[in-house]
Amino acid sequence: PTLKIIVPTLPHYAEHMAQEAKNWGVADVLVVTGDEDKYDSFKAARCALAASGTVALELGLAATPAVIAYKIHPLTAALYRRFVKTPFASLVNIMAGGLGGAQEIPGNSTQKNLQSAVETLLTSDQACAEQISVLNQVRSWLTVGNGNSPSREAAQTVLKVAKQTI
Repeated sequence: PTLKIIVPTLPHYAEHMAQEAKNWGVADVLVVTGDEDKYDSFKAARCALAASGTVALELGLAATPAVIAYKIHPLTAALYRRFVKTPFASLVNIMAGGLGGAQEIPGNSTQKNLQSAVETLLTSDQACAEQISVLNQVRSWLTVGNGNSPSREAAQTVLKVAKQTI
């Protein structure tokens, strides 16, 4: 199969990312901006390689199998290993007891480790299915029975009460 890479980014980084992508040796790279394109790319992806942060939770909520990478200063990595008691850094993995997706703990995000983890997701239907199963469970914990996020449900309740009092 042909590899297609989609790079969701902020509008002010789009041109820079498109230029960088020309050096990747992959013919089909699409740089997208905006939330709708980002979430569409999450849903269409077989897997993702992402930096740590909010995107790890967004990928989890989209049930997109992912490898979450961390690049931090070596001193920060040493402090992390000494003081942080959970073996997981992403919220999805903390919630799922480590079953929410591959991640490279700070200090271990080498090209070799990341490539191996992504190759597993690209080639193993079972590895993807296992992550998706756990991610669906995490999503169920973070949504209300009707599928809305708690914040959307709260906003809808406020609007409903406001309409009734006006």
